[in-house]
Amino acid sequence: MRKKSTLFLMSMFIMGALFAQTYDNGPLATGTTAKNGTVAPSSTQWSELQNDAGVTTIANVVRGFAGYKSNVNGVALDFGLADDFTVPAGETWSLTSLDVFAYQSSYAGLTSPFTQMYIRIWDGPPGGEGSNIIAGDLTTNVLTGSVLAGLYRISNTIIPPTPTTLLRRIWTTTGTITKQLTAGTYWIEWQFPMPDNQAAFFPSVTIVDKRFLPGMNAKVRIGTSTWINVLDSSTTPIPANIVPQDMPFILHYIKTLSVTFLNFDGAITNNHAALKWSTATEINNKGFNVERSIDGQNFSSIGFVEGHGSSNVVNNYSFDDNKLLSGTLYYRLKQIDLDGKFTYSKTIQLNQDNKFSWNIYPNPVTDNSWLQIQLATASKVTMQMVAVNGKILQAVDKGTLAPGTYSLPLNLKSVAKGTYFIKLMIGDKTYSQTIVK
Repeated sequence: MRKKSTLFLMSMFIMGALFAQTYDNGPLATGTTAKNGTVAPSSTQWSELQNDAGVTTIANVVRGFAGYKSNVNGVALDFGLADDFTVPAGETWSLTSLDVFAYQSSYAGLTSPFTQMYIRIWDGPPGGEGSNIIAGDLTTNVLTGSVLAGLYRISNTIIPPTPTTLLRRIWTTTGTITKQLTAGTYWIEWQFPMPDNQAAFFPSVTIVDKRFLPGMNAKVRIGTSTWINVLDSSTTPIPANIVPQDMPFILHYIKTLSVTFLNFDGAITNNHAALKWSTATEINNKGFNVERSIDGQNFSSIGFVEGHGSSNVVNNYSFDDNKLLSGTLYYRLKQIDLDGKFTYSKTIQLNQDNKFSWNIYPNPVTDNSWLQIQLATASKVTMQMVAVNGKILQAVDKGTLAPGTYSLPLNLKSVAKGTYFIKLMIGDKTYSQTIVK
């Protein structure tokens, strides 16, 4: 008797292992209404210097800290700002970009006054003994954009009574930083080079009804190598009222989870489903729960496969589902760390027939969407992603594939939001589907 076989091939180098993330070092907005009752302009908020709740005589006074390089009235000024962040144990971060927040007093233009940005990464407190610069420099402009943040920096409006002002509009400015970091604590430094007689100021982290939080420890560089703590003195400038500050920033990165999948394949033969998968790396990997579903939404565990703990070599795994259900089946892997944390692989779909079909999952698409094809006969397979203007953005030639079910990863990370067309050529026939990102 001829055996019916469905093969699903999913081959993604980083399938399910990489996730875009952000690290936010602290808030800046304090709301649409100032402490004196003044409402901010439409679609904006205040960033108001704070006093501790219940304290009516002491408030922070420093609206912004210097972080620029410029010649002011013939004097060369050189300031930089830095703050720390921690990559948790068991994670690897691939940094991509940094957002910081700055203003230029009395600047009313609609185009950002900031056109240059330097970034450095330190493996310890900047300027500290044993600390090293591990990425970036103070000579390369890495700025990629600067837009209005919808915030106005203002003094505390009740201690002492001070009217609000629109003179300090805050800009969100983004720069590129590329570095892969393993678990540990690092410091990120930034500086804005400015034209002569111009400056850039950076507001500190601002928390409603709090002047500071324990552990705040930002630093400012004065000159080329002198680092001091970022401090706010207060409206009553005595030593006991001087408090440390943090600087707000948003770090964008790709987080590598504990397991990097190379593939996840499945084949149905009669009443038996054979699942296979491979990993390129593993960190503290306890193992995999194999989960099955008949609707692609509700999954249940059907078995467990032990992992290899920590490994930097390719490991191959397999699992047999001998209690096959009728109809279309969906499988996924729940990868579990030794500490109980978990993540899911992509879901694969296995059909028990050989009819031609194709689809894109999900749609609207994400950076990690994929196209699934089921072939009834051996066929030459080519795929194109086409923009609305007809430009081919991506093309994949898979050659001639045997009957079975296959997946093609769609590389959409660098594709802008919009509408596109996926053209699939099977032999001498062409199929088309619209996708939206």
